[in-house]
Amino acid sequence: RKKSVQKIFVIGDFNLPGINWNEGTGRISLDNTFLNGFAECGLVQCIQKPTHIKGSILDILLCNSNDHLQNLKVETENAYCYSDHYPITFEINIKCKRRCFPKRVIYNYTKADWPNLVRELQSINWTALLDKQEPDIAWDKFTEILFKSIDKNVPKVTVKSEYKPPWFDSECFQKCREKEKLHKKFKLNRTTFNEIKFKTCRQEFKKLVKTKMCTNLDDPSRNILTKKFWSHVKSTSKSSRIPEVVFLNGKSSSDSKIKANMFNNYFQSQFSDKSNYDIDIDFSSDETFDVNFDVARVRDILSNIDINKAQGPDGINGIVLKRCADILAMPLSILFSLIYNTGMVPRQWKIANIVPVFKKGNKQNVENYRPISLTSIVGKVMERIMHEELFLRTQHLLDSRQHGFLNNKSCATNM
Repeated sequence: RKKSVQKIFVIGDFNLPGINWNEGTGRISLDNTFLNGFAECGLVQCIQKPTHIKGSILDILLCNSNDHLQNLKVETENAYCYSDHYPITFEINIKCKRRCFPKRVIYNYTKADWPNLVRELQSINWTALLDKQEPDIAWDKFTEILFKSIDKNVPKVTVKSEYKPPWFDSECFQKCREKEKLHKKFKLNRTTFNEIKFKTCRQEFKKLVKTKMCTNLDDPSRNILTKKFWSHVKSTSKSSRIPEVVFLNGKSSSDSKIKANMFNNYFQSQFSDKSNYDIDIDFSSDETFDVNFDVARVRDILSNIDINKAQGPDGINGIVLKRCADILAMPLSILFSLIYNTGMVPRQWKIANIVPVFKKGNKQNVENYRPISLTSIVGKVMERIMHEELFLRTQHLLDSRQHGFLNNKSCATNM
């Protein structure tokens, strides 16, 4: 359901010098078309003094309720900046709901003390702590010690969910603040010295932002469409990933919690019932399928983790696993062996953060989305080893014409 707009304010340089706003007449047909359009929308032009050095009213303020306008004033030439237009100031006396973005506390890995974190993790006797434990207990002990060390060596920072360009970091923010302070100082005291300082800082800020943008888009992997590319698209696009209002089965809502439940209910309805297979499994040759979760093998996978991948519900970031690969390879090797030998997977690995991804059609329709599951990165490391072992044992059964889901094969090789 669309919300009706009760109060409208439109301001800008309409460049209509032929209109006489006092009499409401225009010299050409275009002027009269604009006047009739404004009148049909119930808009009134509030500026009656010239806004240009040639004596024309080019900058106009239209509204349907001028009772809420206060202190409307056309300033003198160059009151705030050098221009052939006169600045316009006014106040709007109206109550409106300010959108509050929720704040989140996250780890600031750019300022982490990695050497000390590695030393703390290296001092733990992982074998005595994890060996011969149940997988859930071993996993809980591992994550407890890991996060204790992370809390000591990685500072936290509070951020808003309001989206900003990915290259606009703290350095850009500080420079922007400095530019705004110099601009305010220049407006209060319009000396040549203050003007030069402000313009110099403004140029430095623009140069810094341009450099940060170029650096952010550089990708060593040489991929055309990277995560940084899509971050750039998101920062320049005015559309949101999830619309403000979504609907399902004739019901619509703009409340975040209700919207999340709508997606959850729809995604859940797409799953089939749980299968109940009655298969007699022969475990007599079980020993031939032993998997060696070697420390070096785990370390190699951890060292090549893509740190840009989203973390799962366990909160373990890929950058921690990669920077501490030499130390964490051993406890994870023990943990993987426990899971494989007992056939029990930690409960936390079965939980996922679900992200709705738009497919096609009406973006407000929940049925036009598909779910993406963000699971534990540690669980994916073990999954990678299991995939390699399974492929080694079954590759002789695969037909040579199989091109899907195989390394170095694709639609192109099939053609």
